[in-house]
Amino acid sequence: MTTPTLTYWEKLYDAAVQFKKTSCWEWMGDRDIFGVQDPVSGKIGYCVVLGSMGEVFALAVYRGTEGLEGITKIHSGMVELELEESMQVQNCLIASFEDREDLQEKDREIIKKLGLKFRGRKEWPLFRSLMPGYVPWFLNKEEARFLTEALQQARAVALRVRDNPELLIPPNADQYFVRSSEKKGRKITWRDCFIKPQAQVIDAGEKPAYIVDELRLKRIKKAASLRGTILEVDFFYAPYPVQERKGQRPYFPYLCLWVDRKSGLVLKHSLAKHEELTGIFCEKFLNVIEDLKVIPSSVMVRREEAWEMLSPLANALGFEINMVKRLKIMDEVRENMFTYFN
Repeated sequence: MTTPTLTYWEKLYDAAVQFKKTSCWEWMGDRDIFGVQDPVSGKIGYCVVLGSMGEVFALAVYRGTEGLEGITKIHSGMVELELEESMQVQNCLIASFEDREDLQEKDREIIKKLGLKFRGRKEWPLFRSLMPGYVPWFLNKEEARFLTEALQQARAVALRVRDNPELLIPPNADQYFVRSSEKKGRKITWRDCFIKPQAQVIDAGEKPAYIVDELRLKRIKKAASLRGTILEVDFFYAPYPVQERKGQRPYFPYLCLWVDRKSGLVLKHSLAKHEELTGIFCEKFLNVIEDLKVIPSSVMVRREEAWEMLSPLANALGFEINMVKRLKIMDEVRENMFTYFN
């Protein structure tokens, strides 16, 4: 990660201070979403002004279609902001205004080096990068540069919305108001437009497919019996972060659980990095069957991703996968685990 220079920090803090002076949360809410195009990468950050409830004052810039879909899920109620599932959808840069004690030593050192002074509650700028599954972290150079641009454009858009409340209303329901940018040399030209967000591109390499061992499956079918056993299986972020090396961004590993629905027993649990999820999830599932010497009649899941990962094994071993909204036993186990760790 390339650390921002003092020049980058100076521009970012100035943009944040100027943005806060508008108090634009007095006439804008978190449903007033608009975009700012990064002059360098061309990608769009979707901006959300926070502060209308008088508790959190900030500008959140959601990165691309993935970030936009995340905030849409929160607004629709599919994901509650207070729950750990929100970590899976929050992909944004955020400039918030906090109390001094909310800053870390690194933040205070930068402010001191810049010779800036802030006093009072909710007056201290704080900048963080949020990514699904990771601990909120300090900005790198490119993030600081783009957040500066976003704050500057957000301030201008907010002042225009104050004078023209219909500014952000699109001609079509699937479009968003965007400040489009074009960079020529050092000069950046900005213009208004309405765009439809690009379809999200899924990187198949993030979670590689599980390679099925046909011989192993034949051995399992020969050794195991088929009973009326029902399993609940799920994965979610563990309630504690892992930092593999000093200075490296901590992440929340996936916690995979396999539970017997009738007895409520946890048959197996395992941690997995993001890129290892598919392999570990399927491998440990087969371990459960080998240990029990029983092929379940049904496996209950609530995530499409879990259904997709287990489908090849279901076809080969002859069990059903049932998609449900709630896993009653799994939720009880998870709640007990989270209570213990908290």
